[in-house]
Formats: sequence, C-alpha cells, structure tokens
Amino acid sequence: MPDIRDKIDQKVKVLKQKAQERITLMIIPHGEAHIFNLQLSKITILFAVTVLAAVVFASLLSIQFQENISDEFETLGSVNKAVYNEQIQYLSKYNDLSDKNEELKDFVFTLIRRLKLEGQYSDLFYGSSYIQSQAKAQLQLEGRAFVKLMNQLIERDKQNQLTLSDQDLLKSMRDADIKNGISYSGEVLAYRELHLDIRQMACSLKELTSFVNERFTVHGDLPFYWPLSQGAGNMTSAFGLRISPFRHETTFHSGIDLAVSVGHPILTTGNGHVKQSGYTNGYGYHVVIDHGYGYETLYAHMQRTLVSTGQNVVKGQAIGRVGTSGQSTGPHLHYEVRAKESRAGSMKAVNPIKFMRAL
Repeated sequence: MPDIRDKIDQKVKVLKQKAQERITLMIIPHGEAHIFNLQLSKITILFAVTVLAAVVFASLLSIQFQENISDEFETLGSVNKAVYNEQIQYLSKYNDLSDKNEELKDFVFTLIRRLKLEGQYSDLFYGSSYIQSQAKAQLQLEGRAFVKLMNQLIERDKQNQLTLSDQDLLKSMRDADIKNGISYSGEVLAYRELHLDIRQMACSLKELTSFVNERFTVHGDLPFYWPLSQGAGNMTSAFGLRISPFRHETTFHSGIDLAVSVGHPILTTGNGHVKQSGYTNGYGYHVVIDHGYGYETLYAHMQRTLVSTGQNVVKGQAIGRVGTSGQSTGPHLHYEVRAKESRAGSMKAVNPIKFMRAL
C-alpha cells in the first residue's frame, strides 16, 4: 500500500510540475525596439482553451436554438394569422346574418301590423334577455354532456374497450381539460343567440305564411273582383231602394246594374262552384255561384251562359255574355252578392259595392 501511494503522489507531483511549466510568448511590435514577453503556464492555457471551446460550443447551440425558435415562431405566426383571418371571416358572416335577420324581423313586424295581427302573433317573439338565457342554458347542457361523455370514455379506456377514434376523442378532451366543464367564449354565445333568434323568426314566418296562404285562399274564394272584363260597365242602378222602371213605384233593388254592350264577357268574382245556371222570367239567363264561407253571387240578364250547374270556376273566369234576357230595359249585368244571415239561416242580399271596393 505505501508503494502505491508513493507512486500516486509522485505522478501528481509530476503533473503539477508539468502544469506549472511556462510557455513564453514574445510580442514584437513592428518598428519598435521594445519586446513584450508573455509567460503563461500550461494549466492556464488549457483552461483558456477549454473556456474558449465551451463558449464556441454554447454559441453554436444558441445559433441552432435560435434557428429552431425562429422557425417555430414563424409557424406559430402563420397559424395565428390563419386563425385571425378565419375569425374575421366568421365575424363578417355573423354580422351579415345578424343584419339580414334584423331586416327580416322588421319586414315581419311590418307585415303583422298591416295585417292587424299584433295580438295574435305577439307571443311568437321573445326578448333579447330571454334568448340570451336560453343560449346560456343550452351551452351549459352541452358542456355537461361533454363531461359525461368524457367520463364514459375514461371508464371504457380502463377496460381497454376504446376504438382508435374514441382514443383520439378522449385525448383531445383531456388536452382541452374539460373535466370541470366547458367555458364558451363570447363569440360562441353570440352565435348561439343568433341561431335561436333565426329559429324564432323561422317559426314566426311559418305561422305567418300559413295565415297568409289561408287569407289568400279566402280572398280568392270570396267575391273581391269586378264582374266585367277590363273593368267595363257604368252603374245605372245602385243597391237599395229605387223607383222601379216597370211599376214606377219604390222597390228594393237587391244588386247593382252595370250597363255595357251586348256580348261583353261576364267574369266570376271569386272561386267556387256553379249552384245554378239556367233561365227564369225575371233574371233571364243567369248564373248563381257558391263561394263557400256563406257567400253567393248572382249574374243575371245574360245573352247566354258559359258554365253549367255543378261546375267549378275560378276567380276571373268567363261565365257568360251580357244580354237583355228576362225582365230588362236594356243590355246590362245585374250583379248580386248574397250572405248567409246565420249558420242555418237563409241567404240575404248585401251591397256588392263593399266587396268591389276591397279590390
């Protein structure tokens, strides 16, 4: 043992001596007589070389790291720019949808006012606070549903029962950290509110469309039309009391008389079916049309009829020609509108002018 220690001590002593050996560097400036001598030990030179190598190595690592960071920063910048552009596009689409929805809402409100349906359809529209609360409630339910799904996937994962797609879904859920629920941004809430508002408008439009279609149907059936083509005819006798041209006494005239040339087309003033088409001594050739809803129209003193009993007719269809048949003083159309007084009551003549003014 003493021999080994002596050998080690001797080698250490030799190394120290070599490390302390000096190397002289002579620096001779050009054109000057003075010479600089620089003496450095080998250990100092070794340390300097080591430090220099470490600095060079660290510099190379820093440069490489800077390049990697630069590439990553550029990639992140591109991704961020794409996300920003996408967000701008979504925001633009959201604003467009919102503006169109507001325009549609104004149109619907105007339509409701013109149709005088404020009381009937006012409950179809909810305030912004109600829509906002509904949007928040829906998003909260969806968030809880996601958490429930995640828990189910975790249990299935413990039993090794997940498919590859389920594994990817679970990973994305864990990365998003939704175990405590989902926090939605203001943009998502705004989109959900707009979605609910548009759905509300769609339901309202559906209701209004149904109502307007029914009204168009009724309007098409009821006698809101001029009974002569091209608006022809001069009224020679109004509805109500008048001096009879035959007995020269006051009588009740149950319609209006429109004077026009013989052969002029007579038009039905509403959809319906022909209840009667024929001849009587008083009305001459005449047609009675049942329009439903408790209304009938009569067209009398025709030259001839163009429809037969039981036939269906549409508003504006020619049903006869103007003549002087029956008890008549000249070529004209005697036109009546009749309304049922009650559900089981008889038909009573009403003033046709009220219907003709509704055109």
